[in-house]
Amino acid sequence: SYIPLCGLKNPNLDKCVANSMTAVTNKLRDGIPELDIPPTEPLNVPVVIIDGDFKITTRILFPIEATGNLLLTARNVTAQVSLTYVVMNRGDRRLYYYSSLNEKLLITDWDVQFRGQNGEKTLAKAIEQTINSSKKELLDASTENIEKITSKKYLEIMNNFTKHFTYDDLLPDRE
Repeated sequence: SYIPLCGLKNPNLDKCVANSMTAVTNKLRDGIPELDIPPTEPLNVPVVIIDGDFKITTRILFPIEATGNLLLTARNVTAQVSLTYVVMNRGDRRLYYYSSLNEKLLITDWDVQFRGQNGEKTLAKAIEQTINSSKKELLDASTENIEKITSKKYLEIMNNFTKHFTYDDLLPDRE
């Protein structure tokens, strides 16, 4: 009921699949709670906030150690995503799942704030200024890890959808 079906023998299969994808996109926009699918639109991520702890140990003329809390805020995040799926036979049923999801992120602006513990506020401020002055380099170094983490979550969401259908449910061998 969520996806208009297209038979593999349909002479207009391309058009049918395109129409089916449009219908699915419209349904996914609102989400399908009974299939564990959250809404995808608006998939607007104006701000991403990461709140965590830090511990820094370094030596610049003398040993430096600092611990505290960090707050990273990224703005205007966009993503380009590609999915790969696999069809497999299990008994007399053909099942499918998404084997990989690749994501390329574009983060246009971000900043970080450090809150040092135990009176380390001056050091935390110096670290914050250093990081904020090297934004591009740090973003280039960390984007790949962020993409891996978010891709894993999105792949989980997509496979929550596919576990409710067989391949033949979605593409029956008919016109």
